[in-house]
Amino acid sequence: MKLDFVVPGFSKCGTTTLCSLLCDHPDIFIPEIKEPNFFAAHYCDDGWSWYEKLFEDARESQLWGDGSTMYSADEFAEDACKRVLEHYPDIRFIFIARNPVKRLESSFREFLHSGYRYGVRTPHEINDALTTLPNMVADSRYWTLINRYRAHVPDSRIHVLFLEDFKQDPERELRRCFRFLGVDAEVPVPDIGRQLNSAATKYYDTKVLQFIHRTPWMSRLWWKMNCSRQDKWGRRLGLRRPITRPVAWSEETRRMLYDELGGEIERFLDFYGKPRDFWRFASWAGADPLPVRAAPLERSPERISRRKSA
Repeated sequence: MKLDFVVPGFSKCGTTTLCSLLCDHPDIFIPEIKEPNFFAAHYCDDGWSWYEKLFEDARESQLWGDGSTMYSADEFAEDACKRVLEHYPDIRFIFIARNPVKRLESSFREFLHSGYRYGVRTPHEINDALTTLPNMVADSRYWTLINRYRAHVPDSRIHVLFLEDFKQDPERELRRCFRFLGVDAEVPVPDIGRQLNSAATKYYDTKVLQFIHRTPWMSRLWWKMNCSRQDKWGRRLGLRRPITRPVAWSEETRRMLYDELGGEIERFLDFYGKPRDFWRFASWAGADPLPVRAAPLERSPERISRRKSA
């Protein structure tokens, strides 16, 4: 089978909405299944027949794409990139990034909402969750993660957009994606301002439901239902409630995050042409921004030529 492009994420940065809009183009096909993750989680187990079946409704004339944020996760990025390129050496990649604090808050809400499906017990405070779930921070290392792709792919085949720009002018950013993929950029897309998988759809387990999970015989009874039924009845019985409380960050956690991510984020913003205070990360953390480098970052010839022609 063929594959023309991949949208690896980053996770919790608007990939679901972006893929939904991309596949509204008549010349683009992305499977309906959300995040196949074939080149990460299913590559060795399910085989190509499973993956090929996802594209059975695609036309040969369309561009075929796969939107899976697991491909940019710290645990899988290197292997996923190499596996994709082994079969599709000329493929293109689209990444979408956002304010790392907002990404972490969204990831935290997602763990509260669906972590139970994977046996993950998420603390109700993000300051504790970052210790319990270290991959939340690792998956925010945009510079490190994208360089796992840049080590094998020229910059001319990597397109990076920012969720903040996308929200401000979705039509402009979507047209840029279409031009990057080589399809007609003027095709009208309905409901272009849609936002899928939003924070308003996320729920958390109450203390009563947590007690049920911790009690073996109650847990066995509860798990006789599949996850969708658990979610449905959990809401009806008030055992799962909407996440409405703002995320509370401690000063210590803010500083720790800047120590962990400050250099990463600033290099990423430098390279992709954004001012260092684009996300106001340093001021949020109560830290002084890192000094601007005297020498510009190296860019590939392809990227230099693209910037001059823009």
